[in-house]
This record gives sequence, structure tokens and C-alpha cells, in this order.
Amino acid sequence: MIVLPSLSKLFALRYISVVLTIFTLFIIDSLTHYRIPFNIPIELYSRGIGETEFGDGKTFRWFATDSAITFSGLDQATHLLVMNLHNGVLQRQLTIQVNNTPIVHYNVRPSWQKIYLLIPRTQITSYIDTLALRIPLLSPDTEPSFGLAVSELAIHQIDKSTLSLFVIFALLAIAFSIDLLGYLTKLTATDRTLAVWVGVLASGFILANWRLQVMALLPIWLFMTLIAICITALLQRCTSRRQPWSPWFSRALMLSVVLFVIHATTLNAPAFVDIDHRARANHVLQIAAGNAAAVQAKLSNQYEWGISSVPYSLLSYYFFVPLATLLPSTLSMTIALKIVISLINATIPILLYGLMINAGHSQRAGFLASALYIGLPVQHIYFHDGSYPTIIGLWFTILTLLVIHMFERQPGWSWIGFLTVTALIVTTLLVYVMHIAFVPVVLGVASLIAYAHPALRPTSYRLFSVVGVSIIIAILLYYGQFILPTVSAVIDRLQASTRVGHDSLPSPLVGSFLEQVWGHTRLLPVVLLPIGLFLMFRKGATIHLAMMSGYVVLLIISCLVDTQFSLWNKHWYFCLPALAILPAIALDSFVQQGFAGRVITAILVAFLIWESTLAWLLRAMIYEWSLRTL
Repeated sequence: MIVLPSLSKLFALRYISVVLTIFTLFIIDSLTHYRIPFNIPIELYSRGIGETEFGDGKTFRWFATDSAITFSGLDQATHLLVMNLHNGVLQRQLTIQVNNTPIVHYNVRPSWQKIYLLIPRTQITSYIDTLALRIPLLSPDTEPSFGLAVSELAIHQIDKSTLSLFVIFALLAIAFSIDLLGYLTKLTATDRTLAVWVGVLASGFILANWRLQVMALLPIWLFMTLIAICITALLQRCTSRRQPWSPWFSRALMLSVVLFVIHATTLNAPAFVDIDHRARANHVLQIAAGNAAAVQAKLSNQYEWGISSVPYSLLSYYFFVPLATLLPSTLSMTIALKIVISLINATIPILLYGLMINAGHSQRAGFLASALYIGLPVQHIYFHDGSYPTIIGLWFTILTLLVIHMFERQPGWSWIGFLTVTALIVTTLLVYVMHIAFVPVVLGVASLIAYAHPALRPTSYRLFSVVGVSIIIAILLYYGQFILPTVSAVIDRLQASTRVGHDSLPSPLVGSFLEQVWGHTRLLPVVLLPIGLFLMFRKGATIHLAMMSGYVVLLIISCLVDTQFSLWNKHWYFCLPALAILPAIALDSFVQQGFAGRVITAILVAFLIWESTLAWLLRAMIYEWSLRTL
């Protein structure tokens, strides 16, 4: 039975952070400034505002004859409204309203003109304020959507006032939700206090920079947090009676829950720019409607490789086909996929924790691996473009490694173990095309290294057998039909003097090797990676060492291959387990060196998690994506 924490604990020391954040926001005079964007969708809720257009030397949006935009969380202060607009060919009267109260009636000339309008504090509610623009039709034949052309609309707070009660409510809601999630994940009282402090202070910083944009996300955040609370409560109820959770597992679980909420909320933000997200939803719906062949033909042409016969498996799409009966529209399917994929990705840190424990490492090292996964900016990269099969593929890969380690702890594999691992490897190979190369390299190198050590030779034989059988099954089931066309296309590609596919990639994510290392990892994990590998080697040969060595070999080979065939940074993403586990082992050894080691480790992990989170927020909130961010 789940017992809610007492009120005395809820409003104890940990809630000082809320007071401090509110006080800080007030003292630093964080005045609100907002300008509607023209390079991304409007971040706030609005109606009657069109897409970005270009003309007359300006970038503008059409505002309908009856249009509105909602501002949530304005302080009750005087604000300045700035607009640059064009009326068309006739002079008309524009009515500007705030919360259904007319502020001014303005005769708009048929030319570009700038308007400055003071909105008195008495018109601001400090909760949800709506700015409405109303203007008559140009003519009876004109569409209502063509009211005014607006090339600038900005609102600026020009004097200091009491912080919006809506913002205070949001901070309290964030604090309470973190506290409740900390309770459900069984964090200690100290950890819960620290989680609330960090969460609210970080939220305060974000609110100080993107207040209106973040406040617009509040309903979405509340819904996603409710999902997280329900799932965590269910998990606690189902597992807590069987085995108590360790503090390190609770911390890893808490980070995973927060990761889910951040992804699921921002992916569904009004300003989030979908790339392939809706296309994935459409593909699922088309497959459900019996048009799998058309989807296969479209996805097999990988323009970044310049190859039109890539064996692109649809297995990952079939997982979601049952949702089509409940969610028949593209919009509803897109939202559902974003939530489900966010949940799948959020379980990866838990899988890494389990992998570390089953490999014989400490619980602290398991937590560090989970935290480093979350702290690697590259883990966000396929949320950026909606490449869900890649995310699902990584999940199956880590699950496969975990299951192999679980069976390796036993004296030998039973037939059930052999069949289970085979089924997982086959699924991993089929779920995403790159795995037909990546997975055999990692497990193949691991088998060779294991063979070199007499104590691991039985493991080597098992891995060779299971990988060989899995590859044969995958070829018979799907990949066999593509072998000759793909080999032929690769030969033609190598002989071509111009690599059109690579050149057509968006330049922000195709940089030098060092730029990729910094953008995807912030360098620290790559520096710590050989240290972790060396520490594992000193402890003796294990199957875990062999597998991590396989990842290192794959990363080196794929970085070389990337110079000829752009791998779209998939090699960095696939090697995430090693980029999290090996540095975690190195940091775990630092912690054992005393207080200084613990402080350094805490700072490094906190820095990476902050950098990773900020990188994703820049992508989600203002569509800034490059090797500097992701």
C-alpha cells in the first residue's frame, strides 16, 4: 500500500528552494520580453496566425481578421506592445483588445507601419492574458485569414512588479511533483530535498529566460508528470514487496523519470519543429492500412548514403500498428508515438544500471552509467529528427547485452537461454538496418577476445554460435533479398567521384571529428573511456570487458567509415552504452579516492547532465541544433 508523505515533510527544508527561487526572480528584476518567431512555430497558444511568408523585403505572418495570442504568466505590470504591420490596399480600423477589453482603435494605413502601445497594469491579470486583433475584411471576397501582414510583434515588461502568481503556482507544482516522484522512487529524505532544490532552481533559471514559452507548456507538463507518477506508483507497488530498492537504483530511476517528462513535454510543445515525427506516424498508419510495400520503397532510399536499395526493415513500425485502431489520425498517432518513445528511451538508464550490476560492478557505478547516459547530448539526437527505429534499436541492443550477462552468471546456458538470446539478437538485427553491421562487430570482437582467454572460451563458443545462428535467421527472414543490390550499390558509390549523398546532409551535424566529439559527448566521456577500459583490464578478463572492447573497436572503425559514407552520427549513438559505462567505471574509481574524488565526480556528472538538458531545450524551444548543442 502506498502511503503519501506527511504535510510536515512536504513543506520542510526542501521547500526553501521555492522561496529562494521566487525571491531571486524578483530581486534580479527578470522582466519579461517576448517576440513572436518567424523561423519556428509560435511557442504560445494562438489562433488565426498563419505560417511564415516572405515578400516586400520582409518576413511576415498573416493575422486573420479575428486573431489572438495567449500570454501565460505575465507580471501585473505595465507592458509595451510593439507591432510592425501592413494593411493591404485600403485604410481600415484595427481594434486591439486585452482580455476582451478594447485598448485602442487604430486606423491602419495601406503600408508598413510600426505601432507602440502601452498596456496598463490594470489590464493584466497575472494568470492567462489574451491579446486579440480584430479588423474588417478587405472585401467580401477576401479570405478571413488575410487580415493583416505582421512582420514584428513583441511585448516588453517596462516596470517592476510582483511576480506572477501563475509562475509561483508553477514552481510550487514543480516542487511538489519532484517531491512526490522522489517519494515514489524511494529517494532518501536528503536526496528528495536535493532533488527539489535542484529541480526548482533549474526551473527558475529556465523561467527567467523563457517564461512565456515555458508557461505555455504547463498543461502538457502536468499531463506528462501525471503519467510518470502513475507509472512510478505502479512500479513501486509491483516490485517493492519482492525486493527493496537500493539508494543508487532509486536515484537512477528518478533521473529516468525526469528524462521521460522532459522529452514527452518538449516533443509536444507548440514550438517543436517536427522533421520526420509525423512521417513516422503516417508510416505506421499506412502499414496498418495494408500499404507496407509503399512505405518500404520510400524508406529504402537513403539519400544521405546515395544508395537506393538499403534494406530498411519495418519491424519497429509493426510494434505500433495496434495503436492505429485507437488513434487513426496522424496528429493523435504523432503525439502517442512521442510519448511511447520517450518512455522507451527513459528505461535505457535502468537497463544500463542492471547491466552494470549483472557485470559485477558496484551499484554506484551502475548509477553513474545511468547518469552519464542522460548526460550525453547525443542521446537526444534521434528525438531531434524522429528516427524512432534507431532509438528502439538501441533499447533492444542494451536489453540483449543485459540478458547475455544474466545468463553468463549461471554455470551454462540452457536451451531456453540460447533461444532467448537468439530471439533478442535477431530482433535487434531486424529492428534497424545499421545493426546488421554494428551488432556482429561488437559481439564478434567480444567473442574473439573471449576466445583468447581459456576461462572465457565456453562463453566465446556460445557467442559465436548464437551470433552466427541469428545472422543466418535474419538473412533468411529479410536481409537476403537485399545482399546483391546493396553490394552493387556500395561498389558504385565507392567508384563515384562525387559523394552527393554526404554533401546533401544538413551541415550543422556534419562537422570535423573533434566537432562531433564535442557536440555529442562534451569530450569528457571520450577522455575517460580509455581509463575505464584500462581499469577493467586490470581486474581481469570478463565478458563485459570483451563487449566494451568490441564497442571501442566499432567506434574506431565507424569513425573511419564515416569519412566515406556518412553514418548520420549513428555510430556515436549506437556506442552510447560504452560511452556511458566505461567513463562510469573511471568515475567510480575517482570516488574511491576520497572527498576530492567525490566532488570532482559530482561536478563532472552535473555538468554533463546540465549541458545535455540545455542542448535539448535549445533544440526543442528555439530550434537551435548543431554540433554545439547536440
